[in-house]
Amino acid sequence: MEDHEGRRALLDHHEGVTQGLYKKTFLRVTLRSGKKTRALFYVATDSTAGEPRPGYMERIVSAAEECGLPDSYIDQLRPWLNDQSPP
Repeated sequence: MEDHEGRRALLDHHEGVTQGLYKKTFLRVTLRSGKKTRALFYVATDSTAGEPRPGYMERIVSAAEECGLPDSYIDQLRPWLNDQSPP
């Protein structure tokens, strides 16, 4: 198994960090257990609105539901489904 840095390098490549499409940042988050930790986020360098790839938002909504995220948050994601524009 590769180390964390090796996996991050692969993820950076996949996310387009080396091409300047995304930048990575770490944020402090609080887990359900109350434990605080750092989480890796990729942020687009271009803020122009775009369309998600087919199936992408379905995976995002499904993951949000499986993780037990608040319904109010999931309801904000749903307008992106079925080629709808966000509110």
